[in-house]
Amino acid sequence: MSWSPLATAQGGKLIVAAPETDTVLYVAEDTPAAIKALRTLTHNVMSRSPRPLSSELLHWTPQRWEVVR
Repeated sequence: MSWSPLATAQGGKLIVAAPETDTVLYVAEDTPAAIKALRTLTHNVMSRSPRPLSSELLHWTPQRWEVVR
């Protein structure tokens, strides 16, 4: 999947999480409140999942994915 069109449609701001093998979550803003909300949702999904994957949040850039700290 090319993430560039989705990121462009979101004004260049795209933060993604994959909390389980069949779920991808994202937000189109990089404010502390949006990141906190996505992080909380990611942990909630993982805690109920029979196949948790990752709690990492990744910020898309045209060059690479960067871990959100």
